[in-house]
Amino acid sequence: MGLRPVPARWFQVLTDRNDVSRVTEALARTGMVQIEAETELGAYARGSDVQEALREYEQLARRFHPYWPEQEVPSSGPPAAPAAVAKRALASVAAWSADAAPQIEALQQLEQERAELELLAELCDVPGAEDLDLAQLRDAGPTLSAHLFVMSRTAAMDAALPARPLVRRWVGEEHAFFVVVGKRSDAADVEQVLASAKARRVAIPDWVPPRGARQALKERLTAIEGLLEGVWAALHASHVRHELAAALCDLRRLRWFADSVPALPHTRHFAVITGWTKDQSGALLDAALDAVGVPTILDFPSPGPSREPPVVLNNPKWVKPFETFPGLLGTPARYEPDPSPVLAVLAPLLFGFMFGDVGQGAVLVLLGLILRKRFPATALLISGGAMAIVFGVLFGSVFASERVIAPLWVHPLSAPLPLLAVSVVGGSAILLVGLLLSAFEARWRGGLSRWLSVDAAVLVIYLGVVGMAVDGRAGFVAIFGVAWHLVGSGVAAPKHRLKSAAAAAGHLIERVLQLLVNTVSFARVGAFALAHAGLCSAIEGLSHAAGGALAATLVLVVGNAFTVALEGLVVSIQTTRLVLFEFFARFLRGEGRAFQPLTPPALTPPAPAPGGKE
Repeated sequence: MGLRPVPARWFQVLTDRNDVSRVTEALARTGMVQIEAETELGAYARGSDVQEALREYEQLARRFHPYWPEQEVPSSGPPAAPAAVAKRALASVAAWSADAAPQIEALQQLEQERAELELLAELCDVPGAEDLDLAQLRDAGPTLSAHLFVMSRTAAMDAALPARPLVRRWVGEEHAFFVVVGKRSDAADVEQVLASAKARRVAIPDWVPPRGARQALKERLTAIEGLLEGVWAALHASHVRHELAAALCDLRRLRWFADSVPALPHTRHFAVITGWTKDQSGALLDAALDAVGVPTILDFPSPGPSREPPVVLNNPKWVKPFETFPGLLGTPARYEPDPSPVLAVLAPLLFGFMFGDVGQGAVLVLLGLILRKRFPATALLISGGAMAIVFGVLFGSVFASERVIAPLWVHPLSAPLPLLAVSVVGGSAILLVGLLLSAFEARWRGGLSRWLSVDAAVLVIYLGVVGMAVDGRAGFVAIFGVAWHLVGSGVAAPKHRLKSAAAAAGHLIERVLQLLVNTVSFARVGAFALAHAGLCSAIEGLSHAAGGALAATLVLVVGNAFTVALEGLVVSIQTTRLVLFEFFARFLRGEGRAFQPLTPPALTPPAPAPGGKE
């Protein structure tokens, strides 16, 4: 962990042209490379023949992907040029599609029949429909028509049907069923209403008997399951026979390579893979290349002065969530401090001070632990909630109640002035940290001498002005800082010293006033702590006035949930605002280039259609 971002290292890999896609994939799977072509000497894997093959593959995928195997397998043949790989793989897929077409057609017919029969079986299980004669409905006519319709259960609630003809309705677990019986002219009106409600007609098979329809349907469904297993087994045998999984793997790799990797320099026999890596030692890249099993040469030449390397923020796992804050401005350049380690302390302190409650803080910690994998930014709730627990102990607040524990410091509402004073003093400390970080930036940028001549004086002036709140003699420190700044500005511009000093005076007044305004702005931390305490006090008062243990408990539960949601959002916004506009303004501009690792190919196709088996 360090405050200075680490520039990525330029690398190049020389390999056989026919192996370049496998080598690039191996590098991508390390998660430590960003591919960047050194020169545009060609468009490897982008020829018209390869692109045409990939277009044909995508057309086949739209039609057949539910019936393709899921497993990833090695290449279906020896290394070859992209055009040869595409031709070989596409031939396997085309041969499979011709062989599997009858099986897929049979599969689709069986699945459609199963879906229709499952609807009829659901109708037979609805109470009141046990004695419904499906065969009689099927054979109705010629004067009267009888049809069975089905629609979703929720949509059926809103269906308004005409008074004529006769309509019977049964509602199952998932669907609603309608039997429409009447003259053909009258039935047409009802059918039109049902069709507008997205109902559809269900056909009753010829083999359904007048009695025992329920048992006959179950027997046919069991038979269909057996037939489906047989068709899927035949389809799987076709996969193996045509080496389909390997061919698809080749085509997906080509698609990934053509879409994700820039044009690489190459000759007739060799290709050069170039880019940036965050593997500073090169050991991980070496291991990944050795695992491929093909000859390669890895080198780390100088990228040249014209190339700006992307930067890597080398922070431990517990600091990673706090990279979100500088990411709102951009990426710190290699000469800018990475504030993430500092924010790992400051941001939870600010959040916890404004949200001091033991119980509510524990809820935030729990939410952060539950949601962090799905929403990484919510990991910030863990440290923020933990610090809210600490300040909850200091303030004596547990689930909005100040009666459970005694405060180790003060109840906020009983001592508002000390609370505001501490928040302002804390804000001053944060601004001083920001000014010190600007010294690191100046040193890394190569401007430390100017910082010592001019900007360091601003830090001294700020210390003197803030110190005057405690001891008036600190004003002499501020006066010394003013003289330092004016003299330093004149020394920095020897040809126009008087003019530079006058401009520096105006600039100094602006900077000092801005610092003082920023200092006062931190009083909002104490103000929000008071607002949070006031809201908790109101919740506790309402619970006491509710009357009865159950009503009081309900008020506390709802009130605390409301506080966690509302105050959690408001305090998060205020913490972010203070960090961005008061703290970052001293040293961070976000002028860096983010490291974007190459994502490896996703070689697993979409899942098969429901009911599919491998």
